[in-house]
Amino acid sequence: MKIAWRYQHLPKVQTALASSSRFGHYYDVSKTMDPEICQAARCHGFYLPEHSTAVTSPTTTGHR
Repeated sequence: MKIAWRYQHLPKVQTALASSSRFGHYYDVSKTMDPEICQAARCHGFYLPEHSTAVTSPTTTGHR
C-alpha cells in the first residue's frame, strides 16, 4: 500500500488521444500523387548491399 499512497495525488494519465491532437501528417496511400508534386519533391534514398540467401545445413557445417 505504500506505493499507492505515494502516487495517489499524481494527475491522471490520459490514455486516449483527443481528436484535435493529431501528430504528424496523414496520407491516403490508396490515392495517387500528381507527377508535378513528385518531381518537385526532394527525395533521398539509399540501397543496402545484397545479402547472400544461402542457408547452410547442419550436414555441410560439420556439426552433429
